[in-house]
Amino acid sequence: ISKVLRPGGVLVTTDVLRTGESADLNKFMKMNFMSALLTLDEMKAALLRNGLEYYGGENLDDHFIKSAAKKTEQIVTENIPCPSLPFFKLQESTVKNKEMSFQIVMAKKI
Repeated sequence: ISKVLRPGGVLVTTDVLRTGESADLNKFMKMNFMSALLTLDEMKAALLRNGLEYYGGENLDDHFIKSAAKKTEQIVTENIPCPSLPFFKLQESTVKNKEMSFQIVMAKKI
């Protein structure tokens, strides 16, 4: 992405950031095949290493928690086959417990 953006060009994406540590978070990462989950500071450093500067963001946790609760309820109520109900519940609880955060991330090409 850094190679195709012109200087001053902006990248907008969503990402999950680590905001805490717990056994549940480690379990979620394993279930999601994640070897690492960056903190905001680690993400800023990674962006800089790739010619991008963190330009801002927005926390989506409240929206995510509402959406996840509704989705989980629908899966249970309607008996919808899903990859893993425990996965969705663990994902929701790690966000509620402030161990990870869903974010809109903006970065500008330096």
